[in-house]
Amino acid sequence: MRYFARSAKPELYGEGSAAQAAEVDMWLDFAFAVTPATYMAAAERASKAMALRSHCVGHSLSLADLALWAAFCGAARWGAASRRPELAHLARWAALIACDPAVAATRAAHARPAYFKGDRMEGGKDAK
Repeated sequence: MRYFARSAKPELYGEGSAAQAAEVDMWLDFAFAVTPATYMAAAERASKAMALRSHCVGHSLSLADLALWAAFCGAARWGAASRRPELAHLARWAALIACDPAVAATRAAHARPAYFKGDRMEGGKDAK
């Protein structure tokens, strides 16, 4: 993933400086280390970091934003966690990332219809 971003989409690796590339790497390491056991502590730490930021690194979407967003918002517990007051900054940041046109288009393209449950359809005329 890091190689792809650096070679094919360098704009996802910060805004061109070595310092920002290092910061993207730091956030990637952080995001990849989030586990169910560390989820809330990591979310609180990330929320504090997002208090004065709109993006993880620089002023535009980066690979760090995508990895962090996937680590937290991709988890089943995000819905309940995002309503906790101590995660308000992280929830605001996550909403901003979700509204990014590229992220929103990707989510829409891969969304499953509401009537799917597991591997079979529920309700509707195609259900058995």
